[in-house]
Amino acid sequence: MVVAGNMSSAPPVLRALRFPLFITEVPMIKTDDSERLLTREELAAYWRVSPKTVSRISERDLPVVRIGKQVRYRLADVSAYEKRRRP
Repeated sequence: MVVAGNMSSAPPVLRALRFPLFITEVPMIKTDDSERLLTREELAAYWRVSPKTVSRISERDLPVVRIGKQVRYRLADVSAYEKRRRP
């Protein structure tokens, strides 16, 4: 994690920013990978399909987790769906 101050050791993307950047370390909550939640875009990239295709699949066969208006996909559900679809 980059801490504000010495930007010379920061990745080029961060060095290109022209405003002060204050990043602090946030402790990660360790959870089981099967409980990880993916966005529609993350799942589409993982499957190498369009986000619209992921939406169509989730309407029929893939359970979703709704957080307000946001839709997420549990990694365990994705794995189970893939196992069901394998020949």
